[in-house]
Amino acid sequence: MQNIIEVINTQAETIEEDKLDSIVDDLLDTYKLKLNFLAKKAYGFRIGEAAPEVTLLAFKEQAREELKSSLFTFLFTSEHWRTGRDVNPYLITVLNRLSERIRQDIGSIKKANVLICPLCRENNHREFLNPEAKLWRCQTCTGLCERLTEELDKGLVSGIDRMNLEIKLAGSKIFSLHSRKGFKCPDCKRFIPESANTSYGISCPYSNCGYVGTVSWLEKINHPATSCQRQAISLNSVLSKSDNNSNDLTLESTLESGAISADSNIDVKEKINHELDVLNQVIDDQIILIKRANSPGTIVQKLCMYEAYKNMIVKSPEEMITYLVHQKQTSESPIQARIFQEYADLVENYLPCTITKGGATIDIVDLLDLNLGLFLGISNYEAIVRNDYTIPNNTKEEYVGGKKYINYGPCFIGKLIDVKINDKASESLKKHVKNYSFVDIKLDEGCVAVGTHVLVSHFRIASHYELNSLVHLQRIRRALVDRIYIRLNGKKREIKQNINRLK
Repeated sequence: MQNIIEVINTQAETIEEDKLDSIVDDLLDTYKLKLNFLAKKAYGFRIGEAAPEVTLLAFKEQAREELKSSLFTFLFTSEHWRTGRDVNPYLITVLNRLSERIRQDIGSIKKANVLICPLCRENNHREFLNPEAKLWRCQTCTGLCERLTEELDKGLVSGIDRMNLEIKLAGSKIFSLHSRKGFKCPDCKRFIPESANTSYGISCPYSNCGYVGTVSWLEKINHPATSCQRQAISLNSVLSKSDNNSNDLTLESTLESGAISADSNIDVKEKINHELDVLNQVIDDQIILIKRANSPGTIVQKLCMYEAYKNMIVKSPEEMITYLVHQKQTSESPIQARIFQEYADLVENYLPCTITKGGATIDIVDLLDLNLGLFLGISNYEAIVRNDYTIPNNTKEEYVGGKKYINYGPCFIGKLIDVKINDKASESLKKHVKNYSFVDIKLDEGCVAVGTHVLVSHFRIASHYELNSLVHLQRIRRALVDRIYIRLNGKKREIKQNINRLK
């Protein structure tokens, strides 16, 4: 210890300011044992108890700044050396006060409620959120979103595994930057951020829940939070250094990879085929049950809805496996709307038909027959082709209902009749319709100029997922999901309700 201390005491008058950094390095080495002791004392570790390396390093860096500042005061500001004052007790006092100050600061911190990421919590990880504009940022979900996007862009993953990654990506996108306000999912009871609401409605973002609906009747709940002292951790924090900075081990690089090895391809295909077989078997069994039940009032609607599900499995098998087996949606074009469109086509082809309602036999010959409960009427509206070649739903008729007579907004597009250029009534664009949902119509790019005025005609349905024919769609989906789960797992499906909540 005497070397650097004696140098300061005997040569203080000749020491230059640009030598302070090297002197402080020598002091840190000289006070090494003292610093370790004071670090443990500052952060509450008992005598003989090992402290994490990061704790010792953190205290050392704070000590570096304190020593440099104090030494500058000793040598240049107050010039204590002129009175023969010993620098050693002066610096020891500085370090002791630093340790005590840190200990008091930690002890006086009041625990506060801090927002945590709901999705990370489901994986038993407590990730604190950072405010960004009026939303909240989850760094873990943001990093995961970037990594999964890059993985999918490589095109090395296909089939059900690609869709699993897309499901994971969809969830991480929602929670990477989301609102504090939110709703309770009526199925799994977990938090859905208000920012997840889209023109298509709102869907539960958790991978094991398939709820889809509108926010109008959802219960508002508080955002998940925890009471603690917050310590921010960056995904870019270096866990270990390498000679090449690009190879530094960071927290982000330790996250589980979503990549699928080539050796797993056979197992993946077998899994897809098995799930597809189970899916088809369950639907066939349900059709048999419906026919045996012989419910004349709704048998036509139910059989057509099951047939719509079967047809969609043929058209989009992997997407339907994701929707019914894994209970998520991955397509930009909502699967529910396409199932309903398939159903409407089947019902139209089935007409005329006879149903029994209230003991009376009724002949159905028209899609607009109220006894069929399919459409509310025909709507016509004008719109403009947007930059992404979509046409918005500008339906004038709105649905108002429920006990509180809530206005749910414009009625949905149930079945598209035609799209025409407004000033050319004879020119139809229907052949250029790529797809359509309840709330917009997608055209082939370049078929018309952006900004073109168009006239849309369609059969409208109520803008509510629990009314009329959409009731059959939702109930049949739940029945299929439950029965498929039993077939694949040998037990009933349990609705997860935050059983992995961190305390």
